[in-house]
Amino acid sequence: MSFGRMARRAAGGGCRDKIDPARPNLRRATAAHRTAGGVNPGKARLPASSRGAAAALNGEYSPDIPVDTAKSSHLLRAAALALAAVLAACVVVPADPHYGPAPVMVAPPPPQGEVIGVAPAPGYFWIGGYWNWAGGAYAWHPGHWEAHRAGYYWVPHQWVHGGGGWYARPGHWQPH
Repeated sequence: MSFGRMARRAAGGGCRDKIDPARPNLRRATAAHRTAGGVNPGKARLPASSRGAAAALNGEYSPDIPVDTAKSSHLLRAAALALAAVLAACVVVPADPHYGPAPVMVAPPPPQGEVIGVAPAPGYFWIGGYWNWAGGAYAWHPGHWEAHRAGYYWVPHQWVHGGGGWYARPGHWQPH
């Protein structure tokens, strides 16, 4: 319960002077308890489950303030469960032990023929298509036009055989 809600109840709302039969662990303060030596007689009271927290905030804590033990244990369990959930989210699982892509056991097909049109503008050059391994099969990615980058040259995509299979080396820009 928020402090603002406790303060509203302390200001006059929600205080009952009887034992709640549905919750036998909850011991409510009676009018006799409030006037016969209770903490600050005559003041509006919070429900027993909230009075201890409000009294402690006001510096008026007293050990005879009734406490809802069932509610306290539920709150403690809920807090422990929330803490466990937060800590479980922080668990780091180690990555797969092998680094890099797994080899492909099937050799790539020969490159497909492509129709190379006219460059869209001066300074563009053709980057040829290539076979990519995806979902357990080779898939063709068609070529495209790209502008030259000053100080770089294009290294085309290639498949290299070794280490028990085929490995892809993606195309990339390489500095001169």
